[in-house]
Amino acid sequence: MGCIILSPTTDLAGQTFEVFRNVGKLHGFSAGAIVGKRKGIEEEKARMNYLNIIVCTPGRLVQHFNETPNFDCSNLQVISHALLQL
Repeated sequence: MGCIILSPTTDLAGQTFEVFRNVGKLHGFSAGAIVGKRKGIEEEKARMNYLNIIVCTPGRLVQHFNETPNFDCSNLQVISHALLQL
């Protein structure tokens, strides 16, 4: 896990993920959209530690923190939105 992008809504997370899908065709990273209710949670748990980038809603991320075994975010660094504008 190298990057977590928090989105306030499922729709915005889906739009952001589509950008990563388009950019990802030209690069070697893996990205996933982690949103929604309980549907698909088991499939997500199986893939979480194999993704480089996750676009997610806060509630779903907390759910994975609590329920996904060995969810590893030790390589993450915090970058504030203000720094991205520089």
